[in-house]
Amino acid sequence: MWSGWGVRTLASDERGYDPMSYHCGSVWPHDGALCAAGLARYGLTEAALAVTNGLLDASQSWDGRLPEFFCGLDRSDVATPIPMPTSCSPQAWSSAAPLLLLRLLMGLEPGDDGQLTVNPIPGGDGDIVLRGVRCGDGVYDVRAGDTVELVRVS
Repeated sequence: MWSGWGVRTLASDERGYDPMSYHCGSVWPHDGALCAAGLARYGLTEAALAVTNGLLDASQSWDGRLPEFFCGLDRSDVATPIPMPTSCSPQAWSSAAPLLLLRLLMGLEPGDDGQLTVNPIPGGDGDIVLRGVRCGDGVYDVRAGDTVELVRVS
């Protein structure tokens, strides 16, 4: 089901596969972000990073904004992901996908005690810095990469 840009709604070897259809082979970024989060949750970090990086790479074709869905053509066959004419952009589900991917890359988790924990996925490129992250009653500045820095600012 992997296109190189994201997870398709139907595998390319299935009889009904059509990469330019609505739900029979297209890529939906919000589905892909959920897949990446599930993969990471079960310790499949290499696969989670592949999905995350594929979606983030695809977003560059739309100036950093992911559309509702796009064609499921294989990345080895097309230089950039192919948009679907009926796809909405911006669109609420796809707008939330990069936020879930960011949380995933940084390993941000709220604790039962209202505290924030940071456990980034190893193998990410460079540091990610977030300021003003709210969790429980606190506000944090977070830097994650080769090292982790978590500062409660209020």
